Amino acid sequence: METSALIIGIFIGVAIYLAIYIPYIYTLQNALLACSPHNRKMEPKQTWLFLIPIFQIFWMILKNPAISESLKAEYEERGQPQEGDYGRLFGLLFPAMNIIGFLPVIGDFTSIPTLLFFILFWVKISSLKNKLNTIPVSTEHVGFRNNSSDLLDN
Repeated sequence: METSALIIGIFIGVAIYLAIYIPYIYTLQNALLACSPHNRKMEPKQTWLFLIPIFQIFWMILKNPAISESLKAEYEERGQPQEGDYGRLFGLLFPAMNIIGFLPVIGDFTSIPTLLFFILFWVKISSLKNKLNTIPVSTEHVGFRNNSSDLLDN
């Protein structure tokens, strides 16, 4: 009986993990897709590596700043720079809190800050992505995008 309860608990935990992380990763991927390829500091498909437990913590330390930098480069290219760090701080504090969470005693107090920084980073990136989609693309780099009207003219 205990073994089946453990298996059910693990299954429920994995289901909750995926139910939260899949929309989160989808948001990060779409934020990168909203950026011109030459402004991306990482490939959008690489965001799915965030699903790998434990590895994700170290991958986020490396790649969350890349997402922020990609958005910054795109906003600047479009002539609409935003105030702030494009979520960079939240993107670093979230995995840092995860690492601190493994420490004895201190780790017991990191659950709420970890969740808070996770939500703040997600909301910031989603907000930047949504706003970016309303800003016209610079005509200087049209050649980098698939511009269907140019294809019809040829």
